[in-house]
Amino acid sequence: MRRVGRIHLPTMAAWARTTCPPYNFLEAALFGMMYVTLGLGCDRNASLLTLQEAVAHALAQAGLTHKDVVACASIDKKNDETALLQLCEQQSWPLQFYSAEQLSQVEVPNPSETVRKYMGTPAVAEAAALLAAQADMKALIVEKFKHRGADGKNATVSIARLAT
Repeated sequence: MRRVGRIHLPTMAAWARTTCPPYNFLEAALFGMMYVTLGLGCDRNASLLTLQEAVAHALAQAGLTHKDVVACASIDKKNDETALLQLCEQQSWPLQFYSAEQLSQVEVPNPSETVRKYMGTPAVAEAAALLAAQADMKALIVEKFKHRGADGKNATVSIARLAT
């Protein structure tokens, strides 16, 4: 994965797997496929396993698989979070970072004063998923899935349907 500005891009082969067919809106409409974005938040130094489990559980809750994911997003303060970068690299998911200011402009169903206190925005996962999907709150499939890993760290996953 290489970094361009605030966007982490997968290799060209990985990009082709996630953006070329079957990532096609006509095919999605014809065959009932759904493509989604993940908004991710986590405690500092959360393990890769904690993030993997959180994502797997959130996708299962929505009846989705890793193949339905076309992109991930988080707050720019997490742009050096090792497990987050590793997860997206392993899955060949493009990873976008947004500023607290950008995230705070997004209407979300579950704002948190604790998140606002530490991150400068009332939501990370929900807002990031919606921004990456270029959609509004109605597109949220999983609002705010929270998971505490064996490492004692928390991860949060939100899933939004891609705007068509």
